[in-house]
Amino acid sequence: MNKFLTDLIEEVETTPLDIDIFGLEEASDDDEVIGQITDDFTRRLMVARNKVMDKGKELALSAINSNSLPTRDTVILFQKTERKHDLLDRFFWVAVHEEVPASHKHNRITIKKDWQVVAVKEEPPRCTLGGTIGVIIAQH
Repeated sequence: MNKFLTDLIEEVETTPLDIDIFGLEEASDDDEVIGQITDDFTRRLMVARNKVMDKGKELALSAINSNSLPTRDTVILFQKTERKHDLLDRFFWVAVHEEVPASHKHNRITIKKDWQVVAVKEEPPRCTLGGTIGVIIAQH
């Protein structure tokens, strides 16, 4: 198997399930809870994805705060981090849809506290690194 994929799977498998650090919201009375993520690998995918996103944010903030153009190595590292995040994000949502078949009936879902899968009525914020960078730059 490709070394990148082997390393990625190993990283996910060894990711601790410390989801509380991401501050997921409680499902409200208005939320339609359609299932719950019980599979540890799927849970680890989400935690690993969020940690990669945090790493990307740190790289972007560091580049912004340096007051100079990022080096080629920094740009390459950010691109690799973004691709890794995108892959973990896709794996995560595929796994969620497989574990919670009711999710296929809804256009939009999100994850709430206690790993609840919730159908949402409005568009949840996308968890993309590229979009995050735009938000960070706009705030500085």
